[in-house]
Amino acid sequence: MKKISLLFSSLLLLTTFNSEAKQPPPGTGVADVKANIYIMLDNSGSMGWDVPGRSNDKLSRPRDVAIDSLGNMYVTEFQNHRVKKYDSTGTYVKSWGYSGTSNGGFRNPNFIVSDSNNNVYVSDSTERIQKFNNEGIWQQTYNIPSFARGLAIDSSNNLYVNSDTSIYKYNVNGTQTAVVAGQSNLKGIDWYGGFIYALENGTKSFKKFTASLVLQSTQATPGNPTAHDIKVTSDGIYISTANTRIHKYALSNMAWIKSWYAYSASDSSKSSFNTYGLGASATGDIFVALYSKNIVVKFNSEGLSQDRFGETVALMPLAKKVIKNIVSDTELTDGANFGLQMWNSRPKRRVDVSPTGAITLQNSLDINNAAYQCHIRYGSCWYSPGGGTDMRRAMQEASDYFKGAKTPIDPAASCQKNFLIVISDGEWQYESQANAIATDLLASKGIQTIVIGFGPKVGVGSRSHARYVSLAKAGGTFPESPLYSENYQHLSESLARYISSAISSKLTFSAPV
Repeated sequence: MKKISLLFSSLLLLTTFNSEAKQPPPGTGVADVKANIYIMLDNSGSMGWDVPGRSNDKLSRPRDVAIDSLGNMYVTEFQNHRVKKYDSTGTYVKSWGYSGTSNGGFRNPNFIVSDSNNNVYVSDSTERIQKFNNEGIWQQTYNIPSFARGLAIDSSNNLYVNSDTSIYKYNVNGTQTAVVAGQSNLKGIDWYGGFIYALENGTKSFKKFTASLVLQSTQATPGNPTAHDIKVTSDGIYISTANTRIHKYALSNMAWIKSWYAYSASDSSKSSFNTYGLGASATGDIFVALYSKNIVVKFNSEGLSQDRFGETVALMPLAKKVIKNIVSDTELTDGANFGLQMWNSRPKRRVDVSPTGAITLQNSLDINNAAYQCHIRYGSCWYSPGGGTDMRRAMQEASDYFKGAKTPIDPAASCQKNFLIVISDGEWQYESQANAIATDLLASKGIQTIVIGFGPKVGVGSRSHARYVSLAKAGGTFPESPLYSENYQHLSESLARYISSAISSKLTFSAPV
């Protein structure tokens, strides 16, 4: 397969134009003109098919999540009696565990935490905590008085464990060094900044203790929701609840700040999603395990969704990640306006190419946005796969748009650069007609067509390769395109470099204002 990474030695060929960008002299009344980039994303039915070899990515009944200092994510699968490890990009790495009580086995694992050495500690329905290194090799077992209802680790790798009525502290040797009893229906627990924070459902509150388990303060939880877990970072205190909400409290005075749904505010069945364990990264992102939805959702510290893991691995969710990464990169959005067309049997312009196009695209990729919400194969959202692959109509819509009354082209900027980025996973229909339109756009408007093949069905030697090459030739970007990739991280990074290389040197031009 022709790899994108091998193509960057020739990137300058793509971005070498007859006109050089010139810096305007002070006071001349000129300003840089952004490039226009129209992303044309194939959302035909095959974009909803499972990606071969990615079945291990899928989660089943996740109960808790932990993030180590390297960004690796560990998830307990309650019914499968195992732990799954993903790397910092969310790619599945390995699993360990089985149904059993010997070292390395689990009986319904629930809570999991990581220490400063990236070891992980796992509790289950037995009276023990098991310690593993980050490759899943068993290291140690802590015997505890009752099964755990929460785990926490401090900066010295002391372990804190909730039972129903007590909190226990253990040193690195597994020796109990402190205990506080007399609590009521304890749940999650966390350590931050020298203090322990514990949920107490019996009093509908959470409590703050010193590291030696001396009570400091108590805060009631608004609305008295049943709480499942607590996570504390420099940005605040986060609590997951049975009504599928995440509540945020101030770290300074434990006052309530805000809440948001962990899945979708518009979903009528949200109350049954069973929001359980929380994790936090070193950068302050919050991860929540949704037990009945079989996913882990990632939010930033203010509740804006960033990603989700454990879903059916299909090309469309991966393509959405590529687009989100591109339009969230300020280096790229500072130099180009972005828009989006979705195409299958018929094209649909979802976002106009404009200075606000990137923001609109970012919002559409928020999992709480209606444009995003739908099953991978069903629904009427923007990104729902279905239908055929009519490239002629897709190219005609782009042509009508760029030549029409609402064209994004600045008539006062003769040197402005305009690109179509076609992303598809396979063959398309009406090749010759589509190529003719690309040829016309290049000749009449200078619009270049970059062609990207995404997925296991495309690449040099595939049946579709000739079509990708012919469209790239018609659009003036061969041999630098077509580009091929099966991996969304690789495609995101490569495409970002591709666009950045172009707009930083050749795609912004000075024009009168």
